Amino acid sequence: MKLLAIFVLHKDVDKKVKILQEEFNLESFGYFQRLSVQQLFGFSARTVTERTALGTKQSVEADQTAKGFIHIYVRPDGLASVIIADSEYPQRVAHTLL
Repeated sequence: MKLLAIFVLHKDVDKKVKILQEEFNLESFGYFQRLSVQQLFGFSARTVTERTALGTKQSVEADQTAKGFIHIYVRPDGLASVIIADSEYPQRVAHTLL
C-alpha cells in the first residue's frame, strides 16, 4: 500500500495544464530509474488532467505492468489534484485525500 506521487495542477479554459506542486516517494525504485519514473508520473498527471472534465473525480488504471492507479479530482475552477498509488491503496482513501 504505497502512495507514489501527489500533484497539484491548474487546468486553463483552453485545456492547458500547469503543474503547481509535485511530491514523489520513489524509494521503491532503483537510483537510476527514479528520474525516468518521475518524468513518467508528471506526464501521466498532465495527460489525465487534460482529459478529465471540470468538476469530476475519477480513477484510471495507470499501466498494466505497473499495476497502479491514478486518482484525480478537477474542481470547477480548474484546480486539480492527482494521486498516483499502487493497486493496493484503497480508492476511498485516495478520493478522500483529494
